[in-house]
Amino acid sequence: MAEELPPVFKDDEGREWHPRVSAIAMIEAGENLRITMDEMLDRRMTMGDMLKMLWYCCKAEAAQKNISFNAFMAALGDARSVTAGLAAMSDAMSYGMPKADAQGGAGTGPFADGSGATSMS
Repeated sequence: MAEELPPVFKDDEGREWHPRVSAIAMIEAGENLRITMDEMLDRRMTMGDMLKMLWYCCKAEAAQKNISFNAFMAALGDARSVTAGLAAMSDAMSYGMPKADAQGGAGTGPFADGSGATSMS
């Protein structure tokens, strides 16, 4: 089986972004957008809130690249970049979660054993 790769998208300036649905991103979205976890996971948000959620998922990487919120949004200029970014964020929401195997078993992933414990190595 091929290894699952983290989601990635490119903005209009050709920069690669790797959205991460981290604890910090979820806290910021919950506090600043006033949305619940269910709304995040079901994507029951306005387009503006979804784009802000994408920012929260890329904010740490943007800081490393010295890119502001406005510069990030400006680089999502056309529908292709917006669509690619939102698709990558959607993929990031399920990245690393258990995948059922072909025989209907529990699958693999950091939460596959159901214990909630993950390896820090």
